[in-house]
Amino acid sequence: MARPRTNPEKHRQNVAITLDPDLLLRSRALAAAKGKSLSQLLEDLLKDWIAEEEPTDEELEGAIDAFIENHERREAAREDASRATRKKTAAPRK
Repeated sequence: MARPRTNPEKHRQNVAITLDPDLLLRSRALAAAKGKSLSQLLEDLLKDWIAEEEPTDEELEGAIDAFIENHERREAAREDASRATRKKTAAPRK
């Protein structure tokens, strides 16, 4: 039986990516030269990139609000379409 995780938030997730074979070979060589695995190298690069590009709290809140508004609009449009379909099928026959 597998040992239960003590901290599920620390569990790493597998991710599949598609890379150009030449880029993959060069990346693996660079990782090996630095004494790291390709996973460790990519994780370090992503952390650095996120630190540079991470939005401010204000920008993040704006993006989340926009996402929620778009989602609510899509849901409302679906409900309207569903109601219209139900009205058509519920119309009395002559």
